[in-house]
This record gives sequence, structure tokens and C-alpha cells, in this order.
Amino acid sequence: MSVITILGAGAMGSALATPLRAAGWEPRLWGTWLDDHLLDACEAGKPHPRTNVPLAEGTKLYRAAQLAEALDGADAVILSVASVGVAKVTAMALDGIAKASRLLLTSKGFCPDDAGTIQLLPDAIRRIARAKGVELPPIVAVAGPCKANEVAEGKPTATIYGCLDKAVAEQTARDISTDVYRIEATGDE
Repeated sequence: MSVITILGAGAMGSALATPLRAAGWEPRLWGTWLDDHLLDACEAGKPHPRTNVPLAEGTKLYRAAQLAEALDGADAVILSVASVGVAKVTAMALDGIAKASRLLLTSKGFCPDDAGTIQLLPDAIRRIARAKGVELPPIVAVAGPCKANEVAEGKPTATIYGCLDKAVAEQTARDISTDVYRIEATGDE
């Protein structure tokens, strides 16, 4: 079973554990310093507070201080934090991300650089990696239309996976698609 680490224990990050488990992955859910109350509820066996759905069985939980452990041996990483946290979490997780075969990005929005220039999140992540001399795996942007609670419940959903390398998007779609979590791959060839 391949390991996939989800960075961010919010609604979509936690919801993705459902199709990932169904597709045969071992999901690890890492919560930021802002996610302790979400992890507390899940550890207590309660539904996730944002989706109102229990986590997929077998999802391993990690606290903010356990980032290196959560990333250790991950075949793929999903960055699923609010856009305002993308730069910080990327910088913190860069070494683990660099060892993965691909980085999936569910975060939406923009990220300003130090000069205040607004960048798309994949470009900002690449900039952060370049500044630290780190080579990134391909970035696969993940977009709806889907709602986190529907993904968590295992209801039929549709998602688009886009990557500059269409073959990576297509492989990722094959690796994660299930009977109800359908993925369309896009990208340049």
C-alpha cells in the first residue's frame, strides 16, 4: 500500500482520506497548529467537526510537531491548507515534499511574494523551493466541483486534476479514482 500524506486536517484534507482509502492508499493526516481541535474530535471517535463525517478507517493522525514523521516515506503529498498558510506549510514541509513522487494541491487562492507580487499557488510553491535550492516533484492542482462533506461520505463527485505534465495528471487520476470519486486529468503535453 502506498503512503500519502495530507497536510492540513480541515474539511477537504480530512475528506480526501475516504477516496484515498477506497483506492488502496494509506492516508496520513497531518494537522497544523490550528487543527488540534479537529484532531481531538477525530481521535475521540467523533465525526470530523467540519464535514460531520467520521474519518476513513485506517487514517493515521499526526500533530503539528510530528511533521517529519508524517512525511517520512510518503509516496505522494497533498497540500490542503488555507491559501494564507500555503507558504509557511510549504517551507516547513519542503524536504518531505521533495522526496515524494508528486505534490497534489487542493488549496485555492493566491500567494504574494516578498515584493507583494501576487502569484498562483503552484508558482509560489515553486518559488519557495527554488529559493531553498530544492527540486520539487510535479505539482497536480486539484479542483472541484465537489464538496468536502460529499467526498468524506463517499458520494459521487467529480474532480479535475491538472498538471503541467499531463501524463502525471493522468497517472494520478488512475491512482486515486474510485467508483464514486471521478477524476478528469488535464495538462500540457
